[in-house]
Amino acid sequence: MSGKNACLLACHDLDIKGFKDALEEAKVDLSNSQTHGQIKEYALSVYHAPDVIDMRFSLNDSIATLVEFKSPKQCDCPE
Repeated sequence: MSGKNACLLACHDLDIKGFKDALEEAKVDLSNSQTHGQIKEYALSVYHAPDVIDMRFSLNDSIATLVEFKSPKQCDCPE
């Protein structure tokens, strides 16, 4: 996980366990996902009170990479 993504999770009071738990409840938005081709991208929405966090994951073989993290909460994380 990149330093920016770790910062965003910390800003939302999510540790790795909390993040995994939130992903268990995530809703996949297939209409905004790219499911064809070698590298697939999945758009997810996670409710983490009081916000909804939109994430995008890139999946290549068995490796998932968080490539986008959007939330209404403002976090002071490096780009």
